Amino acid sequence: MSFVKNLIVFCSLWLSVSSFESKSECNYLFNTSYVCFNITSLGVLDKSPINVTSIKISESNLVNIPGYTFVKFGQTLLSLDLHKSGINAIETNAFFGLAYLEKLVLWGNNLVRVSAEWFIYPTNIRHLDLSFNQINDVMDVNFFYLLPRLENLYLDNNKLMTIDYNVFYLMPYLKNVQIGNNPWQWKYRILLMWNLNNKMVANDEIWDDWEWISHAVRQCKEENHDLLIENNVLYCAFRNILDFLITQMSHTNSTSMISSQPVYSEHSAKALKMTQCFKNAIRKDNSEAIMTAVKASLKNMILMDPTQNFHTYS
Repeated sequence: MSFVKNLIVFCSLWLSVSSFESKSECNYLFNTSYVCFNITSLGVLDKSPINVTSIKISESNLVNIPGYTFVKFGQTLLSLDLHKSGINAIETNAFFGLAYLEKLVLWGNNLVRVSAEWFIYPTNIRHLDLSFNQINDVMDVNFFYLLPRLENLYLDNNKLMTIDYNVFYLMPYLKNVQIGNNPWQWKYRILLMWNLNNKMVANDEIWDDWEWISHAVRQCKEENHDLLIENNVLYCAFRNILDFLITQMSHTNSTSMISSQPVYSEHSAKALKMTQCFKNAIRKDNSEAIMTAVKASLKNMILMDPTQNFHTYS
């Protein structure tokens, strides 16, 4: 009965908040969670019990997360959700003391960069969601060093064009990465997928949206102004992609043979031959075959030597 009673209370509170969106509201639920809507200051946390395991704030306008804001919850807080709260900046010691924090959710804010200083204290994080922000810079490698237990990382729907894909090897427990819907350079995006696959990190969603190929198409149009027929443009774009893959595979295969690694070298050679075959077989008038060839070639990259790096592209 107590569960049913708590459920009724929760639903009543939810309906109350939904009905009066302009009204600020904070509630202590199930003796474990503190939930707030439509607030403009984190001062409301002063009224929260000290032993909460979960804090959830949404549909708010906080702008800035000051230092030491959550320090009183350090011994119990496991989940901190601040999504859609208008956050532009986070101070260095904002998450100070959160030694047991496992889940940090910051999606739907206005953050433009990720700072390693945010994670000096909450190093126990398993789940980090930074999606749907304006992030264009994750260049601070210490960010990855400070999160050795991270399992899920969401950076999708931001403004990222590049990221050092080698940093994912600093997080041995990483299982899932979401990085789609960022303006990646198409060559870089291919390398990124290859590295994540070699680490056996789930990243399928990065290929769900094939708009990334538009970058290769645009390059063809800029370099060949006489390409007016749609199939010719598509053919040009995919030939460029396959040429790029062949170059990378050739480099990796030769490096593997020099390193006396016959198993990986054999796989790399097989992937290279298949991709060369795809390139020679595709025709301008068959866009479906072109797409199939490139998808298959991308999958071939998984066969390549995971101990070698791709040749640097300009």
